[in-house]
Amino acid sequence: MRGQLSASRLQAAFRQFSNWLTRLYRSVRALIGAEEISPDIRNVFDRLLATEEEIESARRQGSSSVSLADMEAGGLEVSPELKDRYACAVADAQSKAAAAIAARHMVEQRRMEKQFRAEAEARIEQEPFYRVESDV
Repeated sequence: MRGQLSASRLQAAFRQFSNWLTRLYRSVRALIGAEEISPDIRNVFDRLLATEEEIESARRQGSSSVSLADMEAGGLEVSPELKDRYACAVADAQSKAAAAIAARHMVEQRRMEKQFRAEAEARIEQEPFYRVESDV
């Protein structure tokens, strides 16, 4: 598979990039204040931060289930292979949950963009210059 990344490695790379951008935004916002950041940039990153907060909330709620540590504390012996499979399954589930939350946010973003575009086009069509141009 030379020259190609697996989907999981690519997801990990994008997750790292997203985390880096988020840390950068938080630092800039702390240094100069949110009011100094353009509204467009602020909206994008605030949605990204809200998504991360939802993911963390879901992760905390899901942590009430029985873990391998609980099993071991209860006296059950857990093999290294099972630990690895469990860790992979947890990471996969968290990744899928994060993707689902992000997808919901993207659907909402697209809906808002479509609504904004329709409103903008309606306003433009009311301008005399554009009405004359369309008649020609």
